[in-house]
Amino acid sequence: MNTKNAVPDRTFRWIEFCVHLFLATCVVELVCFAAQLVFDLLFPRQALWMEQLFMAPSYLAPVALGGTLGFIWGRKLRPLASRTLFLPSLLLLAFQIFWVDRRYLLPGQWNSKYILDNYFRPLPACSGTECGGQYYLIAPLISVIAYSLAAELGRKATRRPTASRT
Repeated sequence: MNTKNAVPDRTFRWIEFCVHLFLATCVVELVCFAAQLVFDLLFPRQALWMEQLFMAPSYLAPVALGGTLGFIWGRKLRPLASRTLFLPSLLLLAFQIFWVDRRYLLPGQWNSKYILDNYFRPLPACSGTECGGQYYLIAPLISVIAYSLAAELGRKATRRPTASRT
């Protein structure tokens, strides 16, 4: 085993993982945010409908864009990387819900109703900053899950057929 190439290869894998994670979360969310902003400016009376398209309850735009990018670029990832790409977003959501929210809310305020209202409730039902968790936690998590699944499908679709033994 060549130990000189082991460290750069491991470093390259981490960099590759971080680039795909950034692509699956931040780039998808920035594109969705920009598209939602453009649609809000072009069709101001349709703002609520467009918001539901880009965020809760459908998350259609993050899923579609995350899936498309995952199929195109994610299939080049190693299988373990594409299968674990969603874990950092899931851990961030768990940290926010079970440590930050639980620690800084008043006693009795942190419960399942609070979690459902702030992270999983459709947007028209909430106002102000209480639905911020959907924008910076749930939508990236859903887009990175779509990216991972599409990467797996893309890898299976582009797999070269093996010669059959007869």
